Amino acid sequence: MEKYRHSQPGWVMIFTFSAILILFMVMPLEPKTDQKIAVAVMAACLALFYKLTVIIDDKFVFIRFGYGIIRVKYALSDIASVSVVKNGWWYGWGIRSLGSGWLYNVSGLDAVELKLKNGKIHRIGTDEPEEPEELERALRENIKA
Repeated sequence: MEKYRHSQPGWVMIFTFSAILILFMVMPLEPKTDQKIAVAVMAACLALFYKLTVIIDDKFVFIRFGYGIIRVKYALSDIASVSVVKNGWWYGWGIRSLGSGWLYNVSGLDAVELKLKNGKIHRIGTDEPEEPEELERALRENIKA
């Protein structure tokens, strides 16, 4: 049973990939196969990263990009702590390695950091209107349950 669900659009990703896609569609590339490949790659990137959805149920936190081809899940029982963090602009968007874990983000700088019991740290970007505390609160409530 779902206890939390939020999808956020990745406006920067949508704008960037759409602009590049349009550019590749109108810009003549030789040979024509290069143009078709470039258009296909940008269309795929747009479909993969146009939104980020976070779902929490009784046992897991699910993170899905775009149509859900790229997805990750964490068992709530593996999470040691949760906190709100602000990512530096240099972290960027998409899926990024943090060295000790991963960042999943499609826009903005706000995130919720999950510290797992195995020592790894993962961050989930959020654009919650009530600040990232909404996701943090949902995680804390479900970790305790």
